[in-house]
Amino acid sequence: MKLVGFDLVFPEGEKVYINPANVVAIVNVNTNPPYTNIQVTVPNSGGHPFAFSVKQSVEQAANWIDLAMER
Repeated sequence: MKLVGFDLVFPEGEKVYINPANVVAIVNVNTNPPYTNIQVTVPNSGGHPFAFSVKQSVEQAANWIDLAMER
């Protein structure tokens, strides 16, 4: 299994490692400061894709996931 590490928005200083094969969407959240939601195939309690809020930009997250999928 390939995992990609990202810096979580909350809790501050924590990391999450995501299997890129389970990513369904990467969404920019335009707040101050901005962050990115990485949505995965696992549903949340409302039935929607679960999202991890990370500090990396949309472009950086997409690039890292693409690179991991090429390995």
